[in-house]
Amino acid sequence: MNLEEFLGTIRDEVEDRISNDNHTIYPEHAYMEMVFEHLGDIGVAVDGPEISSHQYSISNKKRLLSGFSLSEDGASLDLFVCLYQNSEQVVDVPDAKLKEAGERCLRVFNDCIDGTIDNAPGLDSSSPLITIAQLIKDVREQLEEIRIFVITDGKTKSKNFKPKEKADGKLLRLEVIDIERLYRHQLSGKPSDDIEVDLQAGGFSVPCVQFRDDAADYDYLLTIIPGQLLYDLYLKFGPRLLESNVRSFLDVKARGTNKGIQNTLRFEPEKFMAYNNGLVMIVDQLVVGKTSQGTPVIHALRGLQIVNGGQTAATIFFSKRKFKDIQLEKVSIAAKIVVLKKENNDVVKQSDLSSNRPFHQHLERVANSTFCPDGVSQWFYERSSGSYTTMLALKGRTPVQLRELKKVIPSSRKLTKMMVGKLVMGWQGKPRVVCLGNEKCFKEFMAYIDEMESKSNYTQPDKEYFKQIVGMNLILKYANKVSKPQFPQGQSFIATYAFSAIASLIGSKISFGYIWQKQDLSSPLKQQIESTVKEVGKFINSTSGGRQISEWTKKQELEDMLYEQQFTIVEADIPELRE
Repeated sequence: MNLEEFLGTIRDEVEDRISNDNHTIYPEHAYMEMVFEHLGDIGVAVDGPEISSHQYSISNKKRLLSGFSLSEDGASLDLFVCLYQNSEQVVDVPDAKLKEAGERCLRVFNDCIDGTIDNAPGLDSSSPLITIAQLIKDVREQLEEIRIFVITDGKTKSKNFKPKEKADGKLLRLEVIDIERLYRHQLSGKPSDDIEVDLQAGGFSVPCVQFRDDAADYDYLLTIIPGQLLYDLYLKFGPRLLESNVRSFLDVKARGTNKGIQNTLRFEPEKFMAYNNGLVMIVDQLVVGKTSQGTPVIHALRGLQIVNGGQTAATIFFSKRKFKDIQLEKVSIAAKIVVLKKENNDVVKQSDLSSNRPFHQHLERVANSTFCPDGVSQWFYERSSGSYTTMLALKGRTPVQLRELKKVIPSSRKLTKMMVGKLVMGWQGKPRVVCLGNEKCFKEFMAYIDEMESKSNYTQPDKEYFKQIVGMNLILKYANKVSKPQFPQGQSFIATYAFSAIASLIGSKISFGYIWQKQDLSSPLKQQIESTVKEVGKFINSTSGGRQISEWTKKQELEDMLYEQQFTIVEADIPELRE
């Protein structure tokens, strides 16, 4: 499958989403939803992103915001701008257009900080952007960095730009998520291809000791990384360096490991290597040369990921930014670098959010062997990121074959492991965890699976379990569908809480076999979902105290309050309910 064919697959999925929502969402919003689902997979850690589109102008200068996300610790703010081309052919998007989009988004941030937003034309106190502005003001002092992401279905030359300190004195990053970046990951499963490091150009000389084993799947090196080099790497690449890109930085004000690292950096930098366990890195390619004395030295790295020690890297970076007098030239970090041999590049994918765990393997096998009641169509479980696209590429060799394959297994029947994690945790009564975002929810989900597997009566997923997952998916999708036109902000977060409320209200009585046979929900059950979404939305808005819904729903306080509420059962005769 080439890039243009991949774009066609993406366009089909966008159309599916629009159709499933009765054409109530814009194409660019459907595309952003897709991208948000893949952020962790393509190397970007984002906490519970929300679509919130706003355009306005002041003094003939345009402003543009398509969405935002704030990390749970308030240290990182992500702002999104969508440049949706909606073209059947791959369109090149020039760097100048990307920078212009980034500038328009940055103006929104600055308007929020200096209060200009309060008098922006076309905005009033009820606008969601005013609430976003207040949120930004509230976290202004603790913000460490701002990332602006330009999301596009076009192809760009640059995927990221040099970081700057331009926004309210904060570190500013501009990254691009284009169709090529999605394509590269979907087909190769590797988010780190674009991380290339030329040590010679940076003026670093990193000696190493090499270990080779022709019988092994990898070679490895032992080395010592200069503190300044690690700082520079984090400055350029940020959390994309970290395996699975789970945000590893915790507030250095907190007790524990990070504070210990910070104190060593400040007061005993020369002893850092003695106190710290060091780093483990994985690379796809590595160039080793020799000094004039014949000592092996690393010249360049490609496809770099830090798989152990991400917390060390992030804390060194943020500590130096906070305490300018830290002497990084005295800091050294021990490191082991694993060099993956070409035929074993899939080793990185084993860390792809536990996709090779027995639970996911069993669920994949069940999905592949289970047909819908028509005996032809199926649901697809995407155990490994990009496997749905790969399946289309392998089996849909001709346009006719591809078209027929998409009829049998449409993108609307694709279940990712992230989606399954959200469904299970939401149904288990933990909507707050779901609202924290894909990465954190999935981590909690796998902890839940670990707990289940430790019990003597645990059995791996079977067809009945898979049918339950499909039924839960249909319920959550309908909750999202009815939430969108009712609430101006936080629709997906409200739908998540409504989903958990429905599970608490009638979940134990639902016959998922009935839903499977219909491959749809009955009208009475849909009416129940509509009622619950409405009641939950009012409850969340009334208790938010003016806070952004996406932030309020991440609080344990709200989750506790949810189960103290009495929600209405509007239909006694719901056919899905067992006696």
